Amino acid sequence: MIRALLNVGLFASVLFFPWWVSLGFLGALLVRAPSFEVIIAGILLDALYAPSGSVPIYTVSFTALYILSALLERRLLKR
Repeated sequence: MIRALLNVGLFASVLFFPWWVSLGFLGALLVRAPSFEVIIAGILLDALYAPSGSVPIYTVSFTALYILSALLERRLLKR
C-alpha cells in the first residue's frame, strides 16, 4: 500500500511539481524497496522537460540510483 502511494506521488510530482519534489519521492521509494518505476519516471521527466537532442540526464541518473540502491540492498541484507 505504501509503495503504491509513493508511486502515485512520484508520477504526480513529475507532472505537476518541481524536480526536487520528485527527487524526494524517488528517495523515499528507493529506501522502501528498489523499484523500476524510478527509471520510468526518469524517462518521463526527460520526455517532458529536457531539450531535444540533449543527454537524457534524468534517465541516466535515476537508473544509476536504482542500480546503486539494488546493490546496497543486496549487500546490506546479505546474511
